[in-house]
Amino acid sequence: RPALKAIAPSFDPTDLYHTTHPGGVFSETFLRKWGGQTAALNRGEPPCTGLCRWLVAGPKPVDADRDGALLRKALAEHARNYDVFACAGRAPWRDSTVCASGKTVTQVSELSRQEAVQRSNIPLFVTAGWFDATLPAEVLQRFAGLSNPQQVVIGAISHGGFMSTDPFAPPKAEVDPPYGRQIAAMADFFDRYLKSDNQAGPSSVRYEVLNGGGWRTSPAWPPRGVVPKRFYMGLGRSLSEKPPVQDGADAYPVDFSAGSGPLSRYQSPVDLSQTAYPDRATADRKLLTYTSAPQTEDLLVAGDPEADLTIASSAPDGMVIVYLEDVLLNGRVVYLTEGVLRLAARKTSPTPVGADRLHSYLSADAAPMTPGRAEQIRIALSPIAFILRKGERLRLAIAGADSDNLERIPAAGPEKIEVGRTVAAPSFIDIPVLNVPASQPTHDP
Repeated sequence: RPALKAIAPSFDPTDLYHTTHPGGVFSETFLRKWGGQTAALNRGEPPCTGLCRWLVAGPKPVDADRDGALLRKALAEHARNYDVFACAGRAPWRDSTVCASGKTVTQVSELSRQEAVQRSNIPLFVTAGWFDATLPAEVLQRFAGLSNPQQVVIGAISHGGFMSTDPFAPPKAEVDPPYGRQIAAMADFFDRYLKSDNQAGPSSVRYEVLNGGGWRTSPAWPPRGVVPKRFYMGLGRSLSEKPPVQDGADAYPVDFSAGSGPLSRYQSPVDLSQTAYPDRATADRKLLTYTSAPQTEDLLVAGDPEADLTIASSAPDGMVIVYLEDVLLNGRVVYLTEGVLRLAARKTSPTPVGADRLHSYLSADAAPMTPGRAEQIRIALSPIAFILRKGERLRLAIAGADSDNLERIPAAGPEKIEVGRTVAAPSFIDIPVLNVPASQPTHDP
């Protein structure tokens, strides 16, 4: 399409399976709301209230449709659209067919068209938020997977770009960059390709480092120079760089009332909300937590954390949620990122498709756990960048449920998870550390 010179697909899901089933778990609250909003639009009604209502007024007739006949015809056609919530719920795996469409969720995602997008070599300008559902992993997977010229800006930005989602900032802090500057940067991008014959510049990720780290620019993601720093789960619910020297395990009866709140990242695309995570200290009382000693120097983290756990479950299926948190000097617990995995989807893949870099989520790879038998479980956490300041402590919190957002697995009955921390099979998390001073200039190598 020669007329298409550049695009700005901001806040866009590239992998709908990853969006609807993060870690293979049905994103129940998000899909109920999204399904309700699409159903309202299909009926010709405004889909939401508040800020969303101001942005999306609902279907309106075109100027030539003076008697509304064209609109009525369009609404009649939309009445046959699928029920989003019901159809997504009946497609639990990446290769599941979506209702009677004959297509999988992956086939109706941008993901299935990335080869054609790459052949076009069309430049992309993308704005994304660290806490905007599962989109950070999806946007950065596209950045790494396509050779197209790409400018990615990712920070503590709400879905749509209107509000700050910085968990370290005071309430109602202004979004950085302000919305006007976001639009101006997009306009500059289009000017470069539409008003001149300039050659495409190098691709880059401009990313915000939370906890006062400012903005940095990298030609790659993860940033070049990142090395994994391993923290082991240890005796006394400790998190340490030293591996265990004796065998042990921690039992956790899953608290199915645990949740990440009504303004979690999962609901960001439908609420256009501030996506707030208040002090997690109270929430952590329902979870299995491991906390490090105070940091002796500032630690700059940027990339894709990954947890490697030795897990036994009393049930053949369940989920494990891993929260990464910062315990401040005043005791406040700040949410940083998370990863979730359905235990039946635990098989790793050498060639995963989509935004999860570890698992296939294909029906053929799904398998029940043997109750009581420990297995290695690898969980990809959502990409993030932050500074762990001197004196602060890193915390890993493990849950088996998010009652505010995700489906319950198992659907009924109790479950007990046991986290092994043996010499032969330790449980740990790898944190991507950029070995440069936090005060160093903002361009990564």
